[in-house]
Amino acid sequence: MHRLKTCYHIKMFTRNILVILFALLTFFACIGEDSRQMHEALMQAKAQNENFEPFTTDSTMLRVVDYYDAHGTANEQMLAHYLLGCVYRDLGDAPRALEHWGKSKMMI
Repeated sequence: MHRLKTCYHIKMFTRNILVILFALLTFFACIGEDSRQMHEALMQAKAQNENFEPFTTDSTMLRVVDYYDAHGTANEQMLAHYLLGCVYRDLGDAPRALEHWGKSKMMI
């Protein structure tokens, strides 16, 4: 009888470990998805700027800047702020454009 209880506890322990591992994998997959989406948005904005296509809103780049300020390298932060400055240039907001271009320059 003692052996059966031990087997049961081992099965339950193993099951709990698997549930925890699955939760961790799901969590890290979500983090990776955010990273991928932010990288794609950054590259899309870079291409849009290089092709002289005007930006019409700052909403996407504000999220990108927030993400890279918290999670990015200095180069990613610099590019994100530079591109946000380009967004504000296209929106006719020179003071905010200069603010973000200045932030990007400070990261060099």
